[in-house]
Amino acid sequence: MHSDLNVLGMNAVWILALSLCLLPAVSGDCNITCHNYGRCLSETMGGNITYYCDCSYYYEGEFCLDPWRSDASFMKYMNVYTSFTVVTNGALLFWILYEIWKSGVARWTKYSVVTFSIFLIALGSLAYTVLYDLPFIVWFSAGFGLAVYWMELVQMTQSLGDHIINKYRIVTRILIATVYILLVPSAIYLSVYPESLAALVLYDVFFLLLLLIFLFLTLLFGIKLIRLISDDVQYENLRIFLRRIIYHMISVVIIYVFAVISLIVFLFRGRNKWWYIGIHWTIRVEELVVCLSVLYIFSRKRPPSRSHLSKDRGDTVAVPINTRPDHAKMKLEVHDPPPAV
Repeated sequence: MHSDLNVLGMNAVWILALSLCLLPAVSGDCNITCHNYGRCLSETMGGNITYYCDCSYYYEGEFCLDPWRSDASFMKYMNVYTSFTVVTNGALLFWILYEIWKSGVARWTKYSVVTFSIFLIALGSLAYTVLYDLPFIVWFSAGFGLAVYWMELVQMTQSLGDHIINKYRIVTRILIATVYILLVPSAIYLSVYPESLAALVLYDVFFLLLLLIFLFLTLLFGIKLIRLISDDVQYENLRIFLRRIIYHMISVVIIYVFAVISLIVFLFRGRNKWWYIGIHWTIRVEELVVCLSVLYIFSRKRPPSRSHLSKDRGDTVAVPINTRPDHAKMKLEVHDPPPAV
């Protein structure tokens, strides 16, 4: 339970709002004692001031002395939630390892953006709460890898597979380095000084900045790719393949928005144990959907190539797609029609 709180507790959206919204309500002359990190708040009704305890997570009661774990019905839901988290992360890890295994044994320097991003997602599943802020760093790294994958798809489609611009791989390294440079120091700062408002604000700013960069890149290159293939006949075979990827990219962005909404609700309702476990369930499902969409995009299992018979020509245009990491480009081949019988 405490590890799950660390994951959500580091999220930029509600930490900053929690600090700004609730700090002014704390009373400095409280006449009751609140235990287990509970805070004494005051409420004025009819000219009378009433003091009460606003309990922290895991405790409830008038003076925050009753632990949540003493409620047997709540712990049943908590155990089911824990099992669900372990099973889903384990399933994701095995799927990722299978995808990497299909790519064959290769040195790290030969891994493509696809394999690199899958590997980062695997780390996110394996070390979900091992370190204080490792999950967010890993997920952002994988997210930027996904955004750069968009760039490569657009570039390869535009150039008809003639070549691939290596500068996008440089962009990948720059973005991932930015994640570590910004999030690691700010996360350490926040872990050392958890009560510091400056640490909260610094982490929030970096977190939101990186999130906006990822969403911007995803939308920018997604829209560019949609426009590129929407009206051109020569991309008919690509259209079926890319349309499915586009749907999943859109779902990733939508789930990110729902995740932010869930965290905002957690800000106001998370101190209630039933809201706490319910919102955790919601976020785990949202996270699972994002992972499944990303893995589908990166998966080397692709639907069979389809042909398009041009109306003004008798050519059959076949577009085999190869996303194995040891191939540096996507080939587009034009085959002559079979001889007439």
